[in-house]
Amino acid sequence: MNIDKERYLKIKELLGQSLRKLSNEKNSESEQIIHQTRFDIKNKIYADQILKEVEARWKEDYYKLRIQWSLYIFSWLAWTILFQFFLAGFLIYWVSHNLFVFDKIHNLLFLMAWENFAQIIWLSYIIVRFLFSGKTNT
Repeated sequence: MNIDKERYLKIKELLGQSLRKLSNEKNSESEQIIHQTRFDIKNKIYADQILKEVEARWKEDYYKLRIQWSLYIFSWLAWTILFQFFLAGFLIYWVSHNLFVFDKIHNLLFLMAWENFAQIIWLSYIIVRFLFSGKTNT
């Protein structure tokens, strides 16, 4: 097969154009992949920042609520103890001054002591179960 110079140059030029076209397509594809990867990385970083902010806000709200409930339980416990203290004081005053006659005062005092004990145990259970449980990731 005999190829002349013109035909050879034409084939060479067509091959060069095809290679340049393939190279441009490959570069454009590579740029798209790089752009998409950068976009994905930026989105992941942004999503991570949002998740960190949400977690920080959640922890802040959790500890605020924990403090609020701790104060509520403390005040409830203090009120209960004060109420029982004043009730016992009034009963002792009434019985010692014969204003109100109890036949079996020791049963009433025994019942009050067990009632106080039950209240303290129940509040302790609430505190341990809900405020200081290990279920949260703090």
